[in-house]
Amino acid sequence: MNQERPNFFFLANVDMKFSTPAKPGETLRLKASLKKKYGRLFFFEVAAYVSGREIAKGTLTLAEGE
Repeated sequence: MNQERPNFFFLANVDMKFSTPAKPGETLRLKASLKKKYGRLFFFEVAAYVSGREIAKGTLTLAEGE
């Protein structure tokens, strides 16, 4: 029986700018796009929206574990 080990990732870096806080009861819409892969590092552009208005944006870097 050949079982593949599941991939897991570590949060390696966060660089976010927050323009407005979200309030309790508001619905967040999150968007993430993979921008670059370098070896085992994955760089994502991310943003958060409330009612169509961007309230945060930045980059997340994930490192793939073994």
